[in-house]
Amino acid sequence: MPDAAPKRLVRRRSHGSTEVLTVRPAEVYRAETVEQLGHDLRREIEAAGPGKRFVLDLSGVTFLSSIALGLILNVHAHLEDRGYPFAVVAGPGEVAEVFARSHLGAALPVFATVEDALRAFQCL
Repeated sequence: MPDAAPKRLVRRRSHGSTEVLTVRPAEVYRAETVEQLGHDLRREIEAAGPGKRFVLDLSGVTFLSSIALGLILNVHAHLEDRGYPFAVVAGPGEVAEVFARSHLGAALPVFATVEDALRAFQCL
């Protein structure tokens, strides 16, 4: 019997011209999870079409590996090169602390809530 298709790790919701990409697993540290996350993010970004802004919602994530952080920086660079604004919602927990301690907030906009990110993109 063939293996079932892997569950999608990213759900996309539209708020006008801003796409919110919500990451579903609580922990993103295993290499295969990070690989699947990268695949899912690319698919959702391509499906959104041109002229969009993107918010990566990590508020439900409790742990990110350094590989996952690198993936997020690569997604940010990819979108920035194409002129698409990108922001991260780190939530209130340890993921927010990782972004604060690593000074990633200097490299990309990081918010506490999706509403804060949408407000910054003037969607609310």
